[in-house]
Amino acid sequence: MALIEIKNLSISLKTENGKIPICKNLDFSVNEGEIVGLIGTSGSGKSLVCKAIAGIHTRNLEISFDRYRFDNIDITGKTLHQRRQFLSERVAIMLQNGTRSLDPLITVREQMLENLPNAARPKKIWKRLFWKKREIDILLHKVGFKDTEAILNAYPHELSEAQCQKVNIAMALGRKPRLLIADDPISSMNALSQLQILRLIDGLNQNNHLSVVYVSNDLGSIARLLDRINMFYFGQIVEQGPTAQILKTPHHPFTKIMLDAIPDTGSASRQKSFFKVPGGDHPDFQHPPVGCPLGNRCPCADRECNVRPPITRIKNGFFCCHYPLNKNK
Repeated sequence: MALIEIKNLSISLKTENGKIPICKNLDFSVNEGEIVGLIGTSGSGKSLVCKAIAGIHTRNLEISFDRYRFDNIDITGKTLHQRRQFLSERVAIMLQNGTRSLDPLITVREQMLENLPNAARPKKIWKRLFWKKREIDILLHKVGFKDTEAILNAYPHELSEAQCQKVNIAMALGRKPRLLIADDPISSMNALSQLQILRLIDGLNQNNHLSVVYVSNDLGSIARLLDRINMFYFGQIVEQGPTAQILKTPHHPFTKIMLDAIPDTGSASRQKSFFKVPGGDHPDFQHPPVGCPLGNRCPCADRECNVRPPITRIKNGFFCCHYPLNKNK
């Protein structure tokens, strides 16, 4: 059953020179208890899609959609304020920059106490005494802090970027959301901290049936975490399917490019070799390419690619390409 379902999502950026379209007619869905990846290069619009889903976009963005259903409740006709109020109780979002996401003028303790919703208060009266203090200690332990008192008394500028991101993750988990949007939350952490946070998200998904949208430009580090992958390029999903299918038989050339960018740490990789990277630059939203967004960066490009490719449905997914790879698989 779909927890969230959005049809024909369109995002435009308002500027002095008019509106710049970021994405058009995007369909997006997440099933209950599913971890869905939104994988793409930097600057492709992934974070804007996440903000549109959570309803926290700024006024310089124009958002429209034909249908928005959350947990079988239609919120299409609600105003932005009503939608934010509805989603704030059900959706938590973790942004990329941990330090900027925290208030620099108050301690971590004050921010975490303010963030805890009253709905998380224990039902039994005898458990309500100092329940917030116990709850924030538990949350900080979950994300890997041992000396929670030192963290709670600190200001954001006294913590490292990785520590601030862990605090943000703890605050997001404290709201006990139905859907967690993780916008590349481990990019500033070392390998050990990354593994710890990924295991935490996986455990919450397995034990609490938490649905997750994980946004990243590094498919290799999170592939094992994902149930389904959306390959995102220049404001559109170019390929979608189960993780095993995407990794084994990619159909879109962009998916193959992203897979080739994953370093091979096997025994055969000891010899020096060049990374496979596409030529050309990422297209500009102000001057979009004609036809397929991958354009002249695609190794399979031909004359037909001057026309936007149609959506081709396959088992458990789809792709948008005139010259797909692995046609018979």
